[in-house]
Amino acid sequence: MKLFSEFKHLTSAQTEDPDDALRALDFDEQGAGYQVSYSKLAASESVAEDPVAYVTDPRAFVGQQLVEGAKVDPQLTQRIQQADASVVVPFMQMLAGAGYVL
Repeated sequence: MKLFSEFKHLTSAQTEDPDDALRALDFDEQGAGYQVSYSKLAASESVAEDPVAYVTDPRAFVGQQLVEGAKVDPQLTQRIQQADASVVVPFMQMLAGAGYVL
């Protein structure tokens, strides 16, 4: 819950195309007759797949999932209330402000 109070955890750190490094040529080595980019196999490098790439807004996703979870399991609200109030209260206020009320 603390992660949602800090905006830096909700933004993607990767803004560049991950394949740019594979496409880039080192112009200093171009005249030397040998290019490091050719010595690496592009297929040998795998890009880590994001298992939650479908989540565009983490706060909205968590809010929706908590509302749905509270409908399925009425004890969820009680469990949340039993957690540390200094963390839970601001988090629940943030969710309520976004329209997600358990």
